[in-house]
Amino acid sequence: MSEHDATVIIGAGAAGLMSAIWAARTGQKVVVLETKAQAGKKILISGGGRCNLLPSALNENDYYSNSSGNVIKRLFRTWPLEQVQMFFEYEADVPLELEGETGKLFPVAQKSIVVRDALQQELINLGGEIKFNHQVTDVKKMNGEFVIACGNEVVTATKLILATGGKSVPQTGSDGFGYEIARRLGHSNLPNYPALVPLATNETLLTNLSGVSLRVEWRAEKDGKPLEVGNNDLLFTHHGFSGPAILDASHWVARDKADLIINFTQVSAEEWRQRFIDEPAKTTQSVLSDIVPARLATALLKKAGVKHDDRVGNLPAEKRKGFIEVICNYKLAITGNRGLEVAEVTGGGIPLDEVNISTLESKKTEGLYLCGEILDVIGRIGGYNFYWAFVSGRLAGESTK
Repeated sequence: MSEHDATVIIGAGAAGLMSAIWAARTGQKVVVLETKAQAGKKILISGGGRCNLLPSALNENDYYSNSSGNVIKRLFRTWPLEQVQMFFEYEADVPLELEGETGKLFPVAQKSIVVRDALQQELINLGGEIKFNHQVTDVKKMNGEFVIACGNEVVTATKLILATGGKSVPQTGSDGFGYEIARRLGHSNLPNYPALVPLATNETLLTNLSGVSLRVEWRAEKDGKPLEVGNNDLLFTHHGFSGPAILDASHWVARDKADLIINFTQVSAEEWRQRFIDEPAKTTQSVLSDIVPARLATALLKKAGVKHDDRVGNLPAEKRKGFIEVICNYKLAITGNRGLEVAEVTGGGIPLDEVNISTLESKKTEGLYLCGEILDVIGRIGGYNFYWAFVSGRLAGESTK
């Protein structure tokens, strides 16, 4: 099959569908090749099936890349957050609502499928085509055209957009082959690692707390130097730790082998020292249980080697210091992470300096464009990675004209 003068997109996820829509809006013939039997499988499972589509506010610190923050800012200026929201509400007819406590935007329908279907329908309305069950096995650039092998079928195209995703949740179709295609077309690949991924521990004192959740302050540090700090919910699991705080911090641990320090009480060590002076008759159990769940309070007391009925005013200075250290600066004993099978995104990927930032066209192969998770950009949890997919997809698609 030949698609001469067509733009072909590999991957019908969030970035792929958006890039296809904007390429089609320029009047081109657009064909999307999708490995799976349906589009947007990651969209469908996002937000527990509700689809946390976008954040309600952001800045460049919500993203991590080996490139500079100025590059990220330039990219996001091409399609500001409020304009993406308007695209969904007024062009794709997907009204959104704010979840006040988290600042996340969800479709009013609270169903991921409405987002996927709206993007797919918009593409079809523009004359675009999605070919399902088309597993790309090879791509070559020959005589100015891309020759794309899909099993026994060959597709040719003048422009090619790689929107294959990374390696995370591979059963959705993001099996990492996009990196190999990019390599064959001249690109390098920063080492891949799981990001937004639960972390594991063998500290039974904490795995026994499975199901306990609370808001914490966290700090990622390497060799005693802070890398990032945050404040969000931590969830104890049978394997270790999850929840937004852990997922946001996980890339520092997975990539840099950073330490993760938790303040379970969100109260500073100085404030605790003063509290012990002000309330000397209170027991250790009661001062902690006022702030953290009782099961966690019991575990922290055990870790600190303090009895639950000790009065804080009677604690020897060293015991008091150790107790405060445990509740304010608990270094999690992390043994690993749950891996790419369950990670929400893949870190690493194609360096941004290998694409033209104004168009996302490859500097290695003319007519090749890259967008979404395959590039070296990851966002924190809360719709940030969808926003990156949409911004980069639009820029790549529009630039193929």
